[in-house]
Amino acid sequence: GIETGNFYEHNLAMVIRKPKNVIPGENDDEPSAFWISNPQNRFIENVAASSENNGFWFDLRFNVRGPSYISIPGANHIQPIFKDVTEFRGNTAHGNRVFGMRYYTRGWRPRGGENILRDCRVYRNRIGQFLHSDTNIAFVDGIIADNDLGVKFFQNSNIRFDNITLKGHTDEYDAVYRQIPDNRPNDNCRSVVGMEIYVFPILDDGGISSNIT
Repeated sequence: GIETGNFYEHNLAMVIRKPKNVIPGENDDEPSAFWISNPQNRFIENVAASSENNGFWFDLRFNVRGPSYISIPGANHIQPIFKDVTEFRGNTAHGNRVFGMRYYTRGWRPRGGENILRDCRVYRNRIGQFLHSDTNIAFVDGIIADNDLGVKFFQNSNIRFDNITLKGHTDEYDAVYRQIPDNRPNDNCRSVVGMEIYVFPILDDGGISSNIT
């Protein structure tokens, strides 16, 4: 979680699978195309496709993990969960088995004001966007479509969606789906949810999910 100031642009990560041997204490059993342990980096027009679990995962913690915590001076004072993203724009997550974009292990709570994730395209995942215990994040422009669940929203505050196209299944997706032998010829009615919202207390401040637009 100490890696900052890096620039990831026009990269493709695809077909990410679980390792045969999982290191105890790590999260290798939830593989990600882009695993982000510190948001203070730039992510521009990258694509995450066909991961066995996550496309983009903001796996931010209260402390740095691993050998860096001890070996790098000052690392024990870094709290990635409260850091701001440098830039996140034009990224795409599609065909991932579970989450397209995920912002939870402990949540993401940047303290430098509203953090904008701009022009994201999230489609054909089981769950498009997963927000849990997050604050001060804005999703501006972009598309969420062809997911079984577009947005799973659980225990968040100060979250903004602005100019987002949210669609269940497009005609193109349903046309492909009907060609699969196990599906009924006229089955356009798979269980599809645009946004699923849960409102519970937020542990940090005792409040509830609020300021959702």
